[in-house]
Amino acid sequence: MVSLIEGVHYHRLGNRAEARTHLKRAAELSPENPEVRYNVGLLLFRYGEHDAAYGHAKEAYAMGYPLPGLRNMLERAGYSLDD
Repeated sequence: MVSLIEGVHYHRLGNRAEARTHLKRAAELSPENPEVRYNVGLLLFRYGEHDAAYGHAKEAYAMGYPLPGLRNMLERAGYSLDD
């Protein structure tokens, strides 16, 4: 979770490169954590990386993640998580 928090922190500071480094690490360290997958997906979506965000969203929702925000954002961008 530390890497995820650092990624969010660097995102808020506008340091995309550092945010991506920490987000990648968070996903590698906790691949089975839906909270990590969801939040990495959110930040990737905000960076315009919709395909990568979609992959993380599929994983998060397959693990039962309850919040619909990322799903809604992806659906508005033309991605369906229902297949």
